[in-house]
Amino acid sequence: MTAQDHEYDIAIVGAGIVGSCLAAQLAPHARVLLVDRDVRGLRGSTGHAPGFLAKRTVASYRAIPGGFDVVGGLEVVRRVRGLEG
Repeated sequence: MTAQDHEYDIAIVGAGIVGSCLAAQLAPHARVLLVDRDVRGLRGSTGHAPGFLAKRTVASYRAIPGGFDVVGGLEVVRRVRGLEG
């Protein structure tokens, strides 16, 4: 099956935090196509956001009393196996 075999109601250009969240919200209601210029991900403003620093330093922050609380997040996977446990 090729991309030409699919029909979509909505096309979202840009798979950063805004595009990904928008696609997730619209997907239950429409056929959504999410495209991005780079398959490596996090190349734009999302990848440069300070929140990704927290991802790399969570263990250090947890050592500081009251220094860091995990309140949630968004994780994007590229394959179905990434959704498993």
